[in-house]
Amino acid sequence: MSTINFNIIQLFTQLHTVFKNNILAMADMDGLILASTDPKQVGLFHEGARKVIDERLESLMTPCQGHAPATRMDLSLPLVVDGAAVGAAVVRGEVKETMRHGNLLKKTMEYLLRESDAVEQKKMEENARHRFMEQWLTQKEAAASQQFIKRGLSLGIDITAEYRVIIIEVEGIARVEYTDTIEDTVAENVIFSKIYDLLSEEVQSVRGHSTHIDFQVICCVPLRSNSMVLGFSTKIRQLVEERYAKIVKIGIDEKAENVSVSLKKAKKALERSLRMIEEDINLYENIDIDIFIDEVQDEIKQQYINKIYKNCTEEEIEEIIHIVNSYFKNNRSIAETSSELFMHKNTLQYKIKKILSATGYDMRDVKDATVLYLAGLFKSSQNVVR
Repeated sequence: MSTINFNIIQLFTQLHTVFKNNILAMADMDGLILASTDPKQVGLFHEGARKVIDERLESLMTPCQGHAPATRMDLSLPLVVDGAAVGAAVVRGEVKETMRHGNLLKKTMEYLLRESDAVEQKKMEENARHRFMEQWLTQKEAAASQQFIKRGLSLGIDITAEYRVIIIEVEGIARVEYTDTIEDTVAENVIFSKIYDLLSEEVQSVRGHSTHIDFQVICCVPLRSNSMVLGFSTKIRQLVEERYAKIVKIGIDEKAENVSVSLKKAKKALERSLRMIEEDINLYENIDIDIFIDEVQDEIKQQYINKIYKNCTEEEIEEIIHIVNSYFKNNRSIAETSSELFMHKNTLQYKIKKILSATGYDMRDVKDATVLYLAGLFKSSQNVVR
């Protein structure tokens, strides 16, 4: 059953611009005035409003309550939504005006109440879907029961179908710093909501489902090839970047026995995307060393980092990691690495010698390059807040 909520009251108080010569009031089922264009009326009991509800009258004209002129009357009308009374509208004014404006006010308020109900119902359905998807994605045992399968179908989600899992994070939103102001946090929440709505529409267009957990958007799309999933991921990344000027990082799963395992793999792929400045989208099957990075204790990582970078500043470490990552990405080709880094080959050779001088490791040697690459992965993993 519909209820008169705060938003409806706020809208009601704006109606004085339409009904300028009348005093309007809206009462609850007990006849108490919840809103009025005359603030003094709020909280008072209105006998006519209560009577028109209790006796199920179509309307009731009564003398004005209070000290209004005798020529002015109160017209009380029930507010009915889906066959049930939810309150009453009261119009105070000259008799002809109240009769003319009363039905218009009644229809306007009933329409607003129905719309408010529809919004609330949609919100409830969305919350139910979010709760269901979070349980489905994180509790593989629950997904096995017939009751859970039926619950999914009632929400329009067939969990017996096969899906690919894509996890998306928007840089600058999910990793909220403790120094952020309340205003910044609220602004980030608003932007995230808009981005989530945009992504949800795209996922629905391919008959998929989406939810969000801790500012990460999780998409389950019908089983398809890597090239198609990559194409879809590239499209949504471009949409967000073009519309909101935000960098998007994406991780894509590898086919698994259930979505909870797929989600874990997608998260691993996302962690690599977050570590690599030049890589926004990663497939789980394309990552290697990254798989065990999170299994190494932070203390061990720090000891390793201190050993390799002991003579380097933070700025120098950042440059070393950038160069080493590019070097590995380009199959240890000096020509291709220098091209990607927009520097002359001689400049790159000079920087490689500087890295050798600072760390004692020569990038041109396979073993040394691997040591530097692993140190970079450990260092980058420290910058990914979980």
